[in-house]
Amino acid sequence: MANALRNNTRKRGPKKTNGSKGEGVSPKIIYIILVFFVASTLALLIVLFMNRAAPLDTVQKDIEKLGEVVSRHEVPNSTMTAWYIKVKDTGENALFFTTRDGKTMAGGSLWDTATGEPITADLAAKMISDNPELATGEVAGNSGSAQASPQASASASQPDMTPGQAIGKWDGEVPKVFEVLDTLGGFKEDESVAPEDTIYLLYDPRCPYCTEFLKKSRNIDMKAKGVTIKWLPSVALGVQGEDDPVIAQAAYGLVTTNINDFMKSFGTGGDAMRVDTVSDDQMNALDANLSLLYEAADRTFGEGSPKAVPAAFYMDKRNGTPRMVYGAQEDNILVSIFGE
Repeated sequence: MANALRNNTRKRGPKKTNGSKGEGVSPKIIYIILVFFVASTLALLIVLFMNRAAPLDTVQKDIEKLGEVVSRHEVPNSTMTAWYIKVKDTGENALFFTTRDGKTMAGGSLWDTATGEPITADLAAKMISDNPELATGEVAGNSGSAQASPQASASASQPDMTPGQAIGKWDGEVPKVFEVLDTLGGFKEDESVAPEDTIYLLYDPRCPYCTEFLKKSRNIDMKAKGVTIKWLPSVALGVQGEDDPVIAQAAYGLVTTNINDFMKSFGTGGDAMRVDTVSDDQMNALDANLSLLYEAADRTFGEGSPKAVPAAFYMDKRNGTPRMVYGAQEDNILVSIFGE
């Protein structure tokens, strides 16, 4: 028995242990490692291939099946792309977003996940300001006369950058829409100026473009031009619940009485001027201003069109018709309203 065991041991050879002379790695282990490496590399390549960015020109060709692409823009802090299109079937303007691979299109509102701030309105304003032909609309009723409210029928006009459209005297009948606009809640810089000589500026105090318009408007000699601005506050960029402090910040534009305090209500910092408590009347006034933006924009630029601030309303002194424009902070549009 002992001899048999010894013979058996000699036939199998000495058992190798870690660190023994002549140590080697099993070919089977090498094969497994190679297979795992190849499979992992393949999987990585597949993931990279599936998530590669699609050429925007290729994506645009697909989108053009739905309508005419008017503008496209990268979404801030995102791999998405925003598309402003004129829909084929309805002729309406619409804002859509596509994913990085161009395979998915979505509509609706976007928020910055880091700050919680909505970005859709600012993005739409930027796209429209880059395309002045989208930024000018004319509110006209039957036979060129305005209807009696901001909800008057309207149609988008061709680009018209004629300087000083809101400046000068109008001897004809003043559309009643301006009486309605003048009753809306807000801060009018000079109460002595007539409604037809007032530029009504709908804004959100957090909007950087609204702040830009505010700063640029300080360089305009309103008295010499015979006009003033009435600021119509809103929370167009959205709120997070009824206790969102931005509501009190916007409401400050309803109660302020001087331009210096008014300017302190702009911005996103915690030190912006606010009312202590938002009353029901103030909340209703903010809602009314926002309704003006939505309804007037739908009638001016088309049902379902993007809504953006700042939005300016004024009377065109050449023909007495009300006008609505986006991108009022842009120099060319400022000139078209106030002149050089």
